[in-house]
Amino acid sequence: MSRRWARGLLLAAAVLCGAAAHAADGTAACGAAQSVAQAQRFIHFAPYLSRPDESSAVTLPDHLPHNLRSENVHIRYELDTSACATAPAASLWVFRVGAPYRIEADGTPLTLLSANDMARVGVGVGVGVGVGQSMPRGDSAGVYNGRIPALFALPPGARAVRIDLQTLPYIPAGLVLVTMGPTNVLLPVHINAVSSVVGFAEAASGVVLVIGLMSLLLWLPRWRDFSLLWLAMACGLWGVRGLIYFDNLVPGQPLLFEQLNAINALLAALTIAWAVLHLLRPVNGRHVTVMRWATALSLLAFPLAELAGRGAAGA
Repeated sequence: MSRRWARGLLLAAAVLCGAAAHAADGTAACGAAQSVAQAQRFIHFAPYLSRPDESSAVTLPDHLPHNLRSENVHIRYELDTSACATAPAASLWVFRVGAPYRIEADGTPLTLLSANDMARVGVGVGVGVGVGQSMPRGDSAGVYNGRIPALFALPPGARAVRIDLQTLPYIPAGLVLVTMGPTNVLLPVHINAVSSVVGFAEAASGVVLVIGLMSLLLWLPRWRDFSLLWLAMACGLWGVRGLIYFDNLVPGQPLLFEQLNAINALLAALTIAWAVLHLLRPVNGRHVTVMRWATALSLLAFPLAELAGRGAAGA
């Protein structure tokens, strides 16, 4: 009887040791930051194209041909995160994506960590938060801005992560750079990247807004000098663009978000041109007429292109 108990204890000890060794191996595999070199890319075409869906393994960064950068194509990526499935606190760092995207693991949206907010103020201290720590943003099911680096918490046991592009890519690439590893290792890398990508852009937007406000104040006593008014409008457009388009979350419809970005840049360029035209003395009426037509046609091109794209996709 004692031998049976001894054998049972030895067997239980062997099982426990094996489980501990397996967990230790999984933790060691995710002990450092590791780049995700490959992904599975799934392509779904609009019904009217009569093309079968495609699936292929791609190497990151994934350069997309021109025929895949269309509103009639839906692109989805799946990443293998099994190396960090048993890690106690693992994260996925997405440096850049070619379009607004959703990200989830096993049907559950990943939680965005608030490291971007810490990078902007330069201090990671909040209520109950120490220096260098991070807390969830709270919105875990949103659409994220592909321009801005993002750090997501990997839930325990997550072996695959899915990234769905919500619009056609604005750059000739889908996924650019993805890294997974321990949160305490990726957090400093992420904060440095956000400081360089977002920090300077937001500072420049603030400077441009100040210049616009000064131009507006100078125009008030000189209301006949329209060059100052157009300059103030150009600075306001560009400054607001910087403040809105350098956040992680995408407000509203992703396609509208991307189109308004292009419209904002176009209007800023046109208002600068108007400011220069009003600096010329005398103002050339032909130049003014050309600018009016150019402005109207440029703005009209956006809704026409959108209607044409939706009509084709829904045919």
